[in-house]
Amino acid sequence: MELTLSRNKLITIGIAVLVVIVLAVTVYFVFNKGLLSLGAKDPAPSTNEPAFKALNTIFTPDVSAGEDAWESQVCAGMTKEGYNLFKKLYAPTIWQAAQAGQISKVSLTFAAVQEKLPNLPSTGTSASGGQVWKLSTGNKDQPYLYAQVAQDPTTRNWMLVRILFAQEAQARYGQ
Repeated sequence: MELTLSRNKLITIGIAVLVVIVLAVTVYFVFNKGLLSLGAKDPAPSTNEPAFKALNTIFTPDVSAGEDAWESQVCAGMTKEGYNLFKKLYAPTIWQAAQAGQISKVSLTFAAVQEKLPNLPSTGTSASGGQVWKLSTGNKDQPYLYAQVAQDPTTRNWMLVRILFAQEAQARYGQ
């Protein structure tokens, strides 16, 4: 049996094989580099994550237990650097407001991973990899809160780094 192919058919077959190879390589690199997620969303973090617990504790201070107990609970869910920032910038103001009865209760629920932050080379910090979480507050005046979190390299738990200021969130995310 003899198979005869014309020159035009050979060129057509060659081009088709080349197109299939190019498409296969392109698809491989797109998926391998994470450039296409096929609509997969980041799963909502558990409310048992240390970062989530720290955020809830920040906004529900138990004045009767004392400031040190409150700060210790918050610290348990934060990176070392985040806790130092919290202690200097946020804690005094929030604690004074709590003592004066000026803290309105918020009901934090996860809304989205607003931004994935690049992994930075080791800088001596206690966490690596980061995200900015968008959290719904249930407060119509300030419906969302944005928090930077980092994953503890040992436990893989999400730890709170900081809460973004409202002006920063507005500038970065338009909210």
